[in-house]
Amino acid sequence: MTNLSKYLRVVDIIFEVADARCPFTSRSRQVKQLIKDKRSLLILNKADLADPQTTADWVEFYAARSALFKINSDLLSLISCLTCLLRDVK
Repeated sequence: MTNLSKYLRVVDIIFEVADARCPFTSRSRQVKQLIKDKRSLLILNKADLADPQTTADWVEFYAARSALFKINSDLLSLISCLTCLLRDVK
C-alpha cells in the first residue's frame, strides 16, 4: 500500500472497479481509506452476470454515496464507459 500512497499524491481521480455480483466484498477497505480524500468513480463490472434486481439495489446504494457506473463484463463496455467519462472531464 505504500507504493499506492505515493502514486495517489499526483492522481486527480480514481477509477475503482468492483464486481457487480459482490461489490461490497470485492472492494478493499485499505484502498477505500487511501482514496477517501480523492475524487473517485466506482465502476460495477460484470453487471450482465449479476442478478438484475440485486444490481439495481447496489446501484441505488452506491449512487447515493459516490459517482457510479454499471458496465457489462466485455471490454467494449468498459471502453465505451471510459470514453464517455473522459469527454466530460475536461
